Amino acid sequence: MEMKKIKMQKNAAIILIIVPLLKIISYLLKNDFEIGGRNYYIIGGSLIVLMICGSVGLRNSLRKEKALKG
Repeated sequence: MEMKKIKMQKNAAIILIIVPLLKIISYLLKNDFEIGGRNYYIIGGSLIVLMICGSVGLRNSLRKEKALKG
């Protein structure tokens, strides 16, 4: 049961990394980036924060998984 919970946390952390990364790439590929103005910078910053949270969560879940296996 504990291993299943850790696997779910790991999957959620991976999603928190991949989805904001794809969204940032889509914002960077837009030609009208200057039209959005400051809003795009705020959105980009918040997506980077989500990626950081996902990477911290992934690191913690991998550490828990390693402790259970070892």
